[in-house]
Amino acid sequence: MKSVLRIAAAASLLASAELAHAGETLNLGTFTGVTTASGANPISRNITGQLVGSGYTRVRLSIDWGGSTNDAWSREAIWALTNQGLPLGGSTRFFADPGAAVNATGDAVPRTLNWTAYLGDRVGNSTPLWFLGIQTFAGSTATWSDVQATFDTVSAPVPTGVLDLGVVGNQSTNFNANTLASSWDTELGLFQAWGGRIATNDDAAGNVLQSQLSGFTLAAGTYFLSVSGYDTLFDDSGFGVFPAADSEGGAVIGAVNGVPLPAASVAQGGVQWYSFTIVPAPGAAGLAALPGLSIVCRRRRAVRANGDGR
Repeated sequence: MKSVLRIAAAASLLASAELAHAGETLNLGTFTGVTTASGANPISRNITGQLVGSGYTRVRLSIDWGGSTNDAWSREAIWALTNQGLPLGGSTRFFADPGAAVNATGDAVPRTLNWTAYLGDRVGNSTPLWFLGIQTFAGSTATWSDVQATFDTVSAPVPTGVLDLGVVGNQSTNFNANTLASSWDTELGLFQAWGGRIATNDDAAGNVLQSQLSGFTLAAGTYFLSVSGYDTLFDDSGFGVFPAADSEGGAVIGAVNGVPLPAASVAQGGVQWYSFTIVPAPGAAGLAALPGLSIVCRRRRAVRANGDGR
């Protein structure tokens, strides 16, 4: 399992403070007997239309966690915001999928769990929106009480050392970012301008070690692309890219929509950031066919760096 020291290595190119606007809070209630997707009671709650505003880029979630049975742990509590409920299908889009809470632990001690997740796309009152949740260890259950989600419009600090590609296409351009010409084992991450994770890739199709993101279009705007080595952890913490200390590095050779990536070299355990712009096109569909992540089939319990887990 990856061992990543989460030190904030990003500094803002905009301002030292985050850019915040007023938001709103939804009280999602209490869920008892939350368990794995293969069990009796995963959470699947439709919250479409409950938001009054729109254009939200971040969600902060809190849960009073406890009442566990069969040795449930608080770090096995995970959730997601999606555009559809269970069972998930091929058209599922994940707006947030942040993993375990930053203050979760490997035990059954009751606690209030807290998450901050930057969204993969803006959401609001007209967005099809579902809250999903599970305990990932088979057979264990827990009670999630006073579940509250606060939505707001906030941008994460922009990473340093960003190389800009300029305009690389319009809304109708089929997106293609790759490092296929690089000679080392790469990973790619694609992020919104405010830091929300859109998609990631380790190995491209064809049994190669280099990476590729393709098969969708992007709405007009600014985006960020990260290049790092194998064994990188991606999360929703705002431009969340965390290579392992021994992740491979090397010269970056690739392109975004045919525009070559500026010459750069990634150090071992490092990451290189690029930005680019998508311009409007009449009749463009915006973001489509977004590659989804998977929450329900994920098993998060594993041996950690401190030796716990089972």
